[in-house]
Amino acid sequence: MTDKIAKSEEDWKQILSTEQYHILREKGTEKPFSGKYTTHKKNGVYVCTGCGNPLFSSETKFDSGSGWPSFYDIIKEGNVKFKTDVSHSMNRIEVVCGICGGHLGHVFDDGPKPTGKRYCINSISLDFKENKYGEILEFLDKKKSKPKNKQMVGKPIGLIKNMSKARIGTVILTIGVIISLFGIRHSETCVITAIIGLILFFVGLWMIFKEDKKAV
Repeated sequence: MTDKIAKSEEDWKQILSTEQYHILREKGTEKPFSGKYTTHKKNGVYVCTGCGNPLFSSETKFDSGSGWPSFYDIIKEGNVKFKTDVSHSMNRIEVVCGICGGHLGHVFDDGPKPTGKRYCINSISLDFKENKYGEILEFLDKKKSKPKNKQMVGKPIGLIKNMSKARIGTVILTIGVIISLFGIRHSETCVITAIIGLILFFVGLWMIFKEDKKAV
C-alpha cells in the first residue's frame, strides 16, 4: 500500500469540492438513495475520491436496500482503517481510507456470506475505475473466431488482379493457339473448337497490344 498522505485541511479544501470535503473530512453523510453508485452495476474497482486508493471491488457489491452503496468485503487488508464512532448517541465502526484518512462510511455485522459484513459507504467518497479487460478479451475472441475462408478465396483473386493485362493476354493467346490447333487437326468434328480458339487468340493479342500501347 502507498504511504499515507499528510495534507492540511486548507489543502483538502482546495482539492475537494464542498460536498466531498464535508463527507471525507468532516465525516458527513449523504442522503440515502441520492448517491450515484447506490445502484451502480458496472465491473471495476471503487477507489477513494480523495487519493485514488483502491477500496472495494464490484464483485463484492450487493443491494442492501439501505440507500447507500454496500460491499461485503474490502479489496485488500490495510487499504481501509477502522475507528470507533460514538457520535449521534450510537456506537458504530467508522471506515476510513487507509492512505488519506478520509471518511468513507461505516461497517455493520449484518451483511451476506462469506464475511457477514456490510460496508455502508458514501458515493461521494468514491470514484470508479471501470474494468476494461473484458472488452479486450472480447476483441481477441472475435479475432480468433474470424473465418479464414475469405482469405483463402481472396489469394487467387489477388494474384489475378496483380497480373498485368499483357500477361493475361499472353495466357489467353496461348490457350487460344492450343485450342485452335486442336480444332484444326480435328476440323471435321471440332470446327466450333477451332473458332473459339481463334477468338481467344485475337482477344489475347488485343490485350497485349493495348498494354504495350499504354507503356509507350
